[in-house]
Amino acid sequence: MDDVNAKEDFRWGVIAYNDSNYNDSIRSLERALALKPENLQYQEWLGSALFRAGFTGAAMEIWESVLTRKSDPLLNNRVELSAYRQGVGPELAGPGRFVVSGIIEGRNSEYSLFKRPSSIFPMDDGGFYLSGFGSNEVFYFDVNGALKFGVTGGLAKLASPFDVHYSQTSGYLYISEFNGHRIFRCNKDGTGGIRFGERGRGDGQLLGPQYIAEDDKGYLYVTDYGNHRVVKFDTDGNYILTFGEAVGSFSGLREPTGITASDGMVFVADARGGFIAVFDYSGNYLTTMGANSLVAPEGLSPGKEGELLLADGNKVFSFDINEETLEPLADLSGSNVRIMKAVRDINGNIISVDFDNSRISFLTDVSEVYTGLSIQIDRISSDDFPRVLVDLTVEDPMGNPIVGLTNKNFYLTELSQARYMIDDYKLVYRGNSSQTLNTALVIDREPGMADYGDDIKAAVGQLYDSVNRNGSLRVITAAALPVIAASAGSSRNEALVVAAGDPDDYTSGGRFDLSLRLAAGDIINGRGYKSIVYITRGKLGDSAFNGYSVLDTSRYFKNNGISFNVIYVSTEDTVSPELKYLCEETGGEYLYLYQPEGLTRFLENTVSKPNGTYTLEYTSRAEGDFGRRYIPFQAEVLLYNRSGRERSGYFPPAEY
Repeated sequence: MDDVNAKEDFRWGVIAYNDSNYNDSIRSLERALALKPENLQYQEWLGSALFRAGFTGAAMEIWESVLTRKSDPLLNNRVELSAYRQGVGPELAGPGRFVVSGIIEGRNSEYSLFKRPSSIFPMDDGGFYLSGFGSNEVFYFDVNGALKFGVTGGLAKLASPFDVHYSQTSGYLYISEFNGHRIFRCNKDGTGGIRFGERGRGDGQLLGPQYIAEDDKGYLYVTDYGNHRVVKFDTDGNYILTFGEAVGSFSGLREPTGITASDGMVFVADARGGFIAVFDYSGNYLTTMGANSLVAPEGLSPGKEGELLLADGNKVFSFDINEETLEPLADLSGSNVRIMKAVRDINGNIISVDFDNSRISFLTDVSEVYTGLSIQIDRISSDDFPRVLVDLTVEDPMGNPIVGLTNKNFYLTELSQARYMIDDYKLVYRGNSSQTLNTALVIDREPGMADYGDDIKAAVGQLYDSVNRNGSLRVITAAALPVIAASAGSSRNEALVVAAGDPDDYTSGGRFDLSLRLAAGDIINGRGYKSIVYITRGKLGDSAFNGYSVLDTSRYFKNNGISFNVIYVSTEDTVSPELKYLCEETGGEYLYLYQPEGLTRFLENTVSKPNGTYTLEYTSRAEGDFGRRYIPFQAEVLLYNRSGRERSGYFPPAEY
């Protein structure tokens, strides 16, 4: 009888887990283990439920205990990744060392895809543009290196396209034509092209334009190689100014190549001089960097914060702007290797182009080659069995999202009566393509907030108007007994009224931790971006973390892809360090309600972040046994030489 009851508790534990009711799942699995304490499957599932509920330490203890009793590479990898993210794994912070994880050859004995690639530009969907200098075409490849389309430049054709740049500001694609002495501007798919610039030495004229950069105001900078200068244009190609001539101690640009712009500065590589010259946006010379350290620098691109990626000969370097130090990232020694440019893509890889060998190389941090990808199966929905939906998250070892994956990257397996590959699945949702916001507003109900009713309404009104156009919003009150005061779908007026409340609603002893759990539980199953926004003066009451610690709360949010944000309505109080910690740990923000740009920037920033969630749909071939049979499931993701696997399972709905 114990075996029967344990199996039933296990069934309810798995069902609750797939419904994201982790506390219920923990209770059911603990009851199953009380009856069958040696069952390793029950133990592993309990660890998973504890992990998703934010109790990472307890989960690790259970998983490690299981590993002492059986060899399980998949579970061992899960433990190692969890330890790595908590900082107890190998300390591999810093510039890193990159090795080749994939190659696209432009030419071989059977075909010629592209010739003499000179530059590359990464996109937010994981794909990239490639300029084929010798092919007179710009190509677009997806995250797997599959060619999607080409840009030829219209009737006039591209004349030796050198660099390609996509502007988030204008939405246009800009291509420098080295032998055409001009810039081609078109839509991102290559349509609707115009040209500006012409051969010459005058204002707005060009001789062999090479690299293109854009500043944070949308202005373009082109290295005018033949004229030994940089030319600045607006987005429509109107000439603004030129710079780079000799001034004071600066001898002037001799062979300007790579260029990038940020934080009021324009960085220009000089291949003959072997240095990086720095100017302001008005073209005034500021300083020189990297002298005596570089040989013949080519392409420049922004890397991590405060970093430039620099291609120099057969090497890729990380240049620290503040420290002015150069660190080698990759060495592609080989026959006639000439790296023209290297960029960081949205998934953390470096993509480089080899001009002389007509080759694209994908470079991955050596630590990630061995740790692989992290796959988390968030939930399996079988309500419409045999149709099954699987929500999963794909990340790198440090928890950064992997975006842009396609059907080709996933391998699904069911392990019921017989193991079989699922070959009829469909990728029905990609988080990075979504603008959906699932938002829960938590309202501070401490006594000091009673005087800020109008401010609360102002904050809720702005958020309601923005979120409700493309998502859902609900209101939770952080009182002694937190409640969902306005559910998703409530009217704007209802949300404003319940958020402001009555003076009697503001009392001490509010359970902030419980209100956060309630808020998270209401958005956790939503697809898209999930965020909790706390509207407060910035102070926390004495009972804020009586039930769940700030560490458990942050891990609960991180393990379920939820960002925590704070909007403070008064500058008289300092935002509590616990609130700042939650924001920083979960990728959220804390900002003042009455900042000049309002809350627009906060919402735009939220939906612009990379999102590595996916939903796959397939038809199961397993027998459900009227909802009593547990059906194991496994997902594997491959991206070049990196891979990751994870397992889960589900029970079909009961049939009577």
